[in-house]
Amino acid sequence: MRQATIFLYLSVIVFFIYVPLDVEGQRLRLNRPHEVRAVFYNVENLFDIYDEPGKNDVMFTPEGRNKWTAERYEKKVKDLGKVINEMGGDKHLALIGLCEVENMLVLTDLAMEIFERERDFSIIHRNSADARGIDVALIYDNRFFTLLSKEFIAVEPEEFPQMRTRDILYAKGILSDADTLHVYLNHWSSRRGGLAETEPRRVAAAEILRSHVDEVLARNSAANILIMGDFNDEPDNKSVKETLRAKPVEQAYEDGMLFNLVYDYVHREDIGTYKFRGNWNMLDHMIASRGLLDAGSQIHIPTKKALIFKEDWLFTEDERFGGKTIFRTYGGPNYLGGYSDHLPIYTDIQIIPTSRRGR
Repeated sequence: MRQATIFLYLSVIVFFIYVPLDVEGQRLRLNRPHEVRAVFYNVENLFDIYDEPGKNDVMFTPEGRNKWTAERYEKKVKDLGKVINEMGGDKHLALIGLCEVENMLVLTDLAMEIFERERDFSIIHRNSADARGIDVALIYDNRFFTLLSKEFIAVEPEEFPQMRTRDILYAKGILSDADTLHVYLNHWSSRRGGLAETEPRRVAAAEILRSHVDEVLARNSAANILIMGDFNDEPDNKSVKETLRAKPVEQAYEDGMLFNLVYDYVHREDIGTYKFRGNWNMLDHMIASRGLLDAGSQIHIPTKKALIFKEDWLFTEDERFGGKTIFRTYGGPNYLGGYSDHLPIYTDIQIIPTSRRGR
């Protein structure tokens, strides 16, 4: 009995020693200069297998056109988790922006593939007005991002009263206990129906986003802003370059201009984030404010670039147009078993804690 009591006391002592060391280790790590990674990924129709009333998602059910079974769903979640984890590399995956996700169920399943423990992550999402039920969302690591506020900005331009599309997600938080970061997630209207015919819808979305960004910059001209999303437009299209005022880094010299971190990929013939009829398109963007590129700031993007994650296993042979194409989940109604029809993008944010500045 006495031995059991001693063992119990020792166990309690070890527990109380262990927990503070773990917390202190986390605190010490945050007090050193370090980098965190932000990623964005259009995951191509991440639906559960159930028909949701009021949404046009019946094709993503076991009985629907796509024969979307539990086995196919589980495989896709695991595959997407693999992509995101591999993209994280040796960096801390702090912010994971997503689009084409159906609901909180699929987001939780995906997050559990990425994080070891449920308490490590949080999810921001709400069901939008999109007819198909696909939304934008943000998964973030609680150890590196502290949420202060969030907002779902409805994209309901007056000139398109019947337009039902995804919200713009806005999240404001503290990154690595260092400084405030404003994050926007977007998925603008598609080009289906013609590029010129649908452009006004994307311009309208850009106007709504730009108005909100201007409000943030009016309160703090040096605000750290990171905009991510599938814009369904190229970096030099009107919606992005003119309306949103997101320019190449070397051209963004006027007050209030934004920096398009993927501009180096514009009109490349060998790569993009989406391939359509044999042509590569750069439709997925990361855009930053001047404050987030200032090397003297506590949080900044030192490379002033975002990169495409393009491992060989994300591609397959393009049998129709030649070369390689993205290994997607579906080609029309045909199940291909790939990851997504888009490639993801990422950037690294350097953190210089207050105690280290000036050293």
